[in-house]
Amino acid sequence: LPGSRKDWVEGLKRESGQFKKISVKHRGDNPNNWLHDKKSWRLKRKKSDLKDGMRVFNYSLPRDSALINTYMGYYIADKMNIPVPKFNFVEIYINDEYQGLYLETQHIDENYLRMSKIMPVNIYKGTPSRTDKPLNLDSDLFNNPFLWKKSAVFNARDSSNFSDLERLLVLIRASVNNAEKMHELEEVADIKKWATFSAYETIMQSWHNYEKNNMYLIS
Repeated sequence: LPGSRKDWVEGLKRESGQFKKISVKHRGDNPNNWLHDKKSWRLKRKKSDLKDGMRVFNYSLPRDSALINTYMGYYIADKMNIPVPKFNFVEIYINDEYQGLYLETQHIDENYLRMSKIMPVNIYKGTPSRTDKPLNLDSDLFNNPFLWKKSAVFNARDSSNFSDLERLLVLIRASVNNAEKMHELEEVADIKKWATFSAYETIMQSWHNYEKNNMYLIS
């Protein structure tokens, strides 16, 4: 570590008395995820061996030591019809050694889209690396579309096509003092859905998503 944190390693998962072949790696660029004895993980099953239609799972260590707060964040978002991955509490053993309680979440990718019946779309992930980002790079996600990566690709366009995201960011800036651009922005971005998300943040008293990290956009 940290160079190996992105490397997938072969492993086995015990399930219903059998061992299933899997791949595992550390999850997240923040050193809090992999620097300490208890680490965050990402697990990938074989394509022919999905679980409840899911292939990739995250096992996270929320920064809040009260894991129930993070769980409630997913629970309340789900009740407000805000798209969230499937989530659950699990206890983890690695090489028969107890690792404690984790929050298991479905990975946000194209498989998640299919299960949520919101294909085909782009999903943009705004989580710039804490360890790989050049020091002089502007870190405001809403100033630079190339700080974002695609977690899922709208298959009618090239994977390198970011034009929808570029248009959104230009409209956000232009609409500050231009009523016509504001009207255009309202046609591109459903204000009612954004208002619901803003209400959710207020209810949770959490601003985990902000202009420099932890943003996901479905386009």
